[in-house]
Amino acid sequence: MPKPATVPRYCNTLRVYGVLGVFILTSFHLSAQSSFRLPPDWQKLTGANARLAVLRSMIADSVEAGRRDRIPAMAWYGLSIAAVTPTDTLAHMFYQFLGDHYDGRNSDSAAWYFQRSLRTNTAHQNQLNRLYKQQSLLYIYTGMYLKDSILHYIRELEKSISVLPDSDRSKLNVSNTLATSYQAISRYDDAIRYFRFVITQATKLRDSALLLNSFVNTGVAYNQTGNDRQAVYYTLQAIPFIGNDEYAALITYANVSDYYSSLGILDSSRLFLARAEKLAAKSNDEQAINAIALRKANIYVAENKPGLAEPILKQTLAFFSTHEPGQDLVNNLLIYASLDTLQGNLPAAEAHLLDLYKITTRLDQAAYKSTNLRFLSIVNERMGDYRDAYHYQLQYTAIDDSIRSEKVLENFSALQTEYETYKKEERINLLQKEGLIKDLRIREANRKRTIYIGGAAVLLGLLLLLLYIRHLRGKTILERTKASLEMKALRSQMNPHFIFNSLNSIQKYIWENKREDASEYLTRFARLIRLVLENSRREAIPLSDELDALRLYIEMEHRRNNQGFDYRISISEQVDPEQTCIAPLLLQPYVENAIWHGLSAKEGRGQLSVNISRENGSIRCVVEDDGIGRAAASAARKGSIHQSLAMNISDERIRWLRQGQKKNATVSIEDLFIAGEPAGTRVTILLPVVMNKVNPPLIEEHD
Repeated sequence: MPKPATVPRYCNTLRVYGVLGVFILTSFHLSAQSSFRLPPDWQKLTGANARLAVLRSMIADSVEAGRRDRIPAMAWYGLSIAAVTPTDTLAHMFYQFLGDHYDGRNSDSAAWYFQRSLRTNTAHQNQLNRLYKQQSLLYIYTGMYLKDSILHYIRELEKSISVLPDSDRSKLNVSNTLATSYQAISRYDDAIRYFRFVITQATKLRDSALLLNSFVNTGVAYNQTGNDRQAVYYTLQAIPFIGNDEYAALITYANVSDYYSSLGILDSSRLFLARAEKLAAKSNDEQAINAIALRKANIYVAENKPGLAEPILKQTLAFFSTHEPGQDLVNNLLIYASLDTLQGNLPAAEAHLLDLYKITTRLDQAAYKSTNLRFLSIVNERMGDYRDAYHYQLQYTAIDDSIRSEKVLENFSALQTEYETYKKEERINLLQKEGLIKDLRIREANRKRTIYIGGAAVLLGLLLLLLYIRHLRGKTILERTKASLEMKALRSQMNPHFIFNSLNSIQKYIWENKREDASEYLTRFARLIRLVLENSRREAIPLSDELDALRLYIEMEHRRNNQGFDYRISISEQVDPEQTCIAPLLLQPYVENAIWHGLSAKEGRGQLSVNISRENGSIRCVVEDDGIGRAAASAARKGSIHQSLAMNISDERIRWLRQGQKKNATVSIEDLFIAGEPAGTRVTILLPVVMNKVNPPLIEEHD
């Protein structure tokens, strides 16, 4: 991170003796810099302005040829000529060339030259040129974390682009810089407002570079406001636009790894970290190599492997401590504090967090402060220092509320809606190109015709509808509840963890050149998704369809868990699965819970059974496992009482069937014990039957 700049103490002296400085420095550059020759016809040029124009062209040629070492000498020579030329119109360009030269080398010098360029020959600078300099200054001050200067040039640039049309590429580029600068000072509502504009316009213009930058930074904004799922989503959108830019790929893969790690999806985190590690090693960039090592240590801490994490953290902390404080040092201290806490060394954790407190106070970035203060509050509470814990908690709450303000969340929501809407419009355009839009227009015409014909009937029917308004309101509420529960059920079936893990399994088979395994797993995955989508469209489905989807899900989890459990699906002879219909998407969440919270944590081979029978005109479904039991599962999750979102949704739907539809529908959960020890869980679900028919028993067993 660049060192923060300070205002030059003798700036007034520099202004007064500026011309003298030009001559002195020109003399130095002409003698000290070796590769600068004037063209043979230089003396034939008539007039200073002609010579200045030639020098400007020579600098442009040097930039194009990669000979940047020549630029300072030529620029200062040009300034020496301009200083004694009353009709000069190009001095501002030579200051700009010097600003470009020092940008990335010396931020203080670069900022001074860009500012001097803005104040010189103001009448001869066009709007595009001034935008470039203001944007460069904002970029420099953002890197230096000078908040007052950042806000000043944000206001200047916002004023400059307000008159430009949205389609102007200059406005697009400046908006991207404004977004990242607002993000740097934790103004997330303004940052997302500009990212929304950039993503919308860049998508229309198919500007890959801007889309890459905007998607990655939008992911960072979501991460800094605590929404890592959306951070993963937007950062993955950036990958198709990386092209051959290995540095961009390194940053993108490392960020995705961070977000997956925060979500606890460590397989995916390791996958993207391995990609980033290869690129870091190839670049031979010591900063990048240490940043990747730090992320490895973070995964080791998450896996409770302190012996592997601590040597890495010591090495990276020694490296980052010798550089200006930045994100990597912040993360290093946070991870070290997590390791200390894991090992029960709370004083060491507090020491690392207090070091971090000084750094976050200096950087003045809300996301860093929020995380540090929350951690300090927790550590002090565990140490029994409740006064300091309360003090840190108050500070954390104030900062966290500003990060997650209603305005920030509204801008996030608007960004999501606009992007999804644009993708839908793109699909419609594709349909139009393929000739399919014609069918849509025919349907629209038929729909309008139906509306016109039915219009008169609707007007007459309104009088009757008024008499039943209270009844209709109640019915509407029930229908909305039903639709909401059905949509939630569909989302719960398509669990993001399951989808991510399935895709990772497929990718793993491909990398290991197990094509048949990959093909088989992909076929099962595609069929399961199709069954879920088909079943979700219907009020009721045959029991056989529900069991087909359930069987596919169990087979895939059975394979993912290295066949670590046996399972059995049995159907009583009193139940005809083809003729018996039930509400769709109800059973899988309970089976998922049995596998992931019961069997996956069990030592040794587990047993899972699903039994379908008939009971007093209803279908009785029993899901039973011999896993670790609910109490042990809760303890494994640090004592929190947690029930999966999918099970909650299924419980709500069963409650809706019972209350809204007046049907016999219940669910009960029973803990199993053998000799007083937990021996698994039994879930009994009673569902209403549409129709039935006697059929021979059906038994399936798998090892």
